[in-house]
Amino acid sequence: MINFAWIQLKVWALHCSDTGVSGVRTFNSSGSCWERKRFKRKQASCFQGSVTVALRGRRNADQWLVLSEKRLQGVGIIITVRMNAFITRGMYAGKMGVADNRSKQPIILLLEKQNSSFYLLERRQYRRAMRTSAVVLCLLAVLGCARGSRQLAQAPSSNDGTGWQVGRATFYGGSAQYLRNFPARGPPPEYGFGTPLYGSCGYLSQVGTQGVSFADVPFPVGDLAAAANINVDYPGSCGRCYELRCATGTVVGNYTNSGSAIPFNTSNGFTEPNLDEATVKDDYGRVYPGNDLKSEDELFVQCWNDTLGLTTPSKSIYITVTDNCPCDNGRNPPCCGNVPSHLDLSFFAFEKIAHPIYGLMNLEYRPVDCETKAPLIFLPGFINSTIYENNAVTGWSWNAYSVDNKQLQVPNAGVDNSNATCIDAKSQGGLTFIARDGSDSDYQPFNNAQSISFYVKQTSASDLGGDAIASVPPDVQLSIGNAEQKYYCQGLDLTSLAQGQTSNGLVQLSTPLSAFNCDLSRVDQVGFQNVGSSSVAFCLDQLEIVGGSNVGGLNGESASAQGDYPGPVTPLTSTAVM
Repeated sequence: MINFAWIQLKVWALHCSDTGVSGVRTFNSSGSCWERKRFKRKQASCFQGSVTVALRGRRNADQWLVLSEKRLQGVGIIITVRMNAFITRGMYAGKMGVADNRSKQPIILLLEKQNSSFYLLERRQYRRAMRTSAVVLCLLAVLGCARGSRQLAQAPSSNDGTGWQVGRATFYGGSAQYLRNFPARGPPPEYGFGTPLYGSCGYLSQVGTQGVSFADVPFPVGDLAAAANINVDYPGSCGRCYELRCATGTVVGNYTNSGSAIPFNTSNGFTEPNLDEATVKDDYGRVYPGNDLKSEDELFVQCWNDTLGLTTPSKSIYITVTDNCPCDNGRNPPCCGNVPSHLDLSFFAFEKIAHPIYGLMNLEYRPVDCETKAPLIFLPGFINSTIYENNAVTGWSWNAYSVDNKQLQVPNAGVDNSNATCIDAKSQGGLTFIARDGSDSDYQPFNNAQSISFYVKQTSASDLGGDAIASVPPDVQLSIGNAEQKYYCQGLDLTSLAQGQTSNGLVQLSTPLSAFNCDLSRVDQVGFQNVGSSSVAFCLDQLEIVGGSNVGGLNGESASAQGDYPGPVTPLTSTAVM
């Protein structure tokens, strides 16, 4: 059955401003809209008015449908929206389209529905310096829509903590029963799928060279994910939590850095010779729903509507970033491309919301507080001013090096018998906490702060985390800096720091940040290094930056176990651009 509907598209200028912000489109009082992209400006006129177009589609259409392809009166831009038939029929939540600007250069569009309104948003891929950009293109009020349209989330805004962002997901790792279907991809046990076990955020405890498993990671395997370093909120992403859900539709992303929203070409993906995909089950015993666009060499993902592991009624899951997915065209293309954000999920997270045979899916996601699951503002991403307390904390990696034993959490070894992090460091070994890319201008967790405070105790290597041998371990230095920029500040011996109260054998130490004599705006890491000639074992707890403030925050007034947030955030209205 072919569905037909008439829609009226009404476009108007959004929030007016006399000045522009890098990467963000603004509108001045004269109606001109300016966009800065990669330090260049271009002008296009805006208008108020409406146009009526036909919305129609047919099943298994082998071409894109054109909703509107003409110059609208008063608009200095040719709007060409092409959508797959499944999307235009309003029965699926693909929500991705393509538009051409006046120079016939394609841009990415997102179409989302809330009640009787659709929002048309532009998402562009900016370089790291432009990460704060998430540009609203235009707002379309739709007065009618096809019967049977699914109720979708509110259209995302760049700084709206409750708004859902859009992106794409892949997965890595997998269960033995699933991976054995792919012998041609690589040798067991990983079969070429990799593993989220050894994440770059370092959250892996290990004794010497003993074997490790997911039991040595402080988060469930179904909660693990890697953030692509192209993501606008990549800085400080270690330990950050997200709520996400699968979006049924044609997967966008052709593994290029162009601005085009070209659908994913399945011939670019991996195929297993002679594999009958219909027989492959996930760990819940579900079979592959199939790809309705396979004959067109495109990927259409049908998300699970309800399944084990999903949170009702929103059908969402929660993940914690424990790894990064570097964009490396040719060798690691899935984490590159023309999508706003990309997450590489653990297999066990991916299969909760879509069958793993798909390999990719469109995502709707938003950052949340790891404890309360309350939505956080999207940009800048949240980095806690507490660096360690009881466990890894949002925004900070945990990287031990040259050690005989490293334990992220040792029960009863911390303040008031809480967890502490403990290492047995060889000479020149130690432990570093990093807010990766934290020196980016919207982050800088050390800037304008006053001091660093923490609890520490020396312990024995044979009973790591046990009774204190001494309050302050000898030959251990505290340092701050930025390894990415090769910027290192003066180190301070722990024995030279001011001592405070004690608890459970640990003593509180603190030092003003001015003692390091360095540019705090460049600092994104703090480290503890054994500079002596012999090994030393010690534990840390309640490591925090004092006098500064968390980066990012909670959308609302509620408090969180993650720390003190910088006041309520005012949600954006539909006419705001940032």
